[in-house]
Amino acid sequence: MAHARLCIVSDIHCGPETPTKKGNRALELLRPFVDYARIMQPDVLLDLGDRITDVDTPTDRRNLVEVAARLGAVRCERIHLLGNHDVGRMSRTENAEILGVPMKSRVVPLDGCRIVVWQPHVRVEATGLPPAATTLDWLRTALAASDLPAIVVSHVPVSGQSLLGNYYFSRGSNIATYPDHAEVRRVAEESGKVALWISGHVHWNSLTIVNGIPHVTIQSLTETFTTPPEPSGAYAELEIAGNTFELTVHGRDPFHLRLPFRPSGERRWLGK
Repeated sequence: MAHARLCIVSDIHCGPETPTKKGNRALELLRPFVDYARIMQPDVLLDLGDRITDVDTPTDRRNLVEVAARLGAVRCERIHLLGNHDVGRMSRTENAEILGVPMKSRVVPLDGCRIVVWQPHVRVEATGLPPAATTLDWLRTALAASDLPAIVVSHVPVSGQSLLGNYYFSRGSNIATYPDHAEVRRVAEESGKVALWISGHVHWNSLTIVNGIPHVTIQSLTETFTTPPEPSGAYAELEIAGNTFELTVHGRDPFHLRLPFRPSGERRWLGK
């Protein structure tokens, strides 16, 4: 039986204000999340990436140092994913040095389950996001290594969800997910181990269930397009208790889920 608690924040985008993001208020908006996490004492603090909005290397480093100082005040295991803005002008190594945690794919054990931290390339190229194919062997091996149910976390979602109405991605699916997202899902589904997949990047709360796997995305902390003119202030808590998980997103764009927590191999229709 699995028992774990995660506090989650996504797409902090510390940096300049834009028409839809209050990046200039990111540090202020982080305070309630950090206070909440320190009270909740989670097993893991999960940061889904895009901690900054990239401007230039000195500015980006300064903003990341500020964000890292806030998140580092929470004394627990920390997972920081790389987002596309995080590597716009800084390297993976620079991010790791400032945050003080590995910025690579790895597995984090929990009580009765595990977090599979999947870190493929996230830099957006002229044609969009590159294929994730080179990291699929690692994902396949990590999922096969244990019979415990897995929570896969990635900055970029792979559900193939509809993005109609999304401010950024309605007409930009090439930067919303990987071109080979169906193959990524196939690896997860064939493992029979994935109980939940959590991502950020698309700046809204969503649930998409594909072949028995719930794919969830979490709203950006500083986003305003769903809560104009104020930022969402979104952050989340994930509670896993036995065969159930509850996800609650706090802030101006609330969201709540309560679903079974079990490997995808136990969710399929009989005879399939």
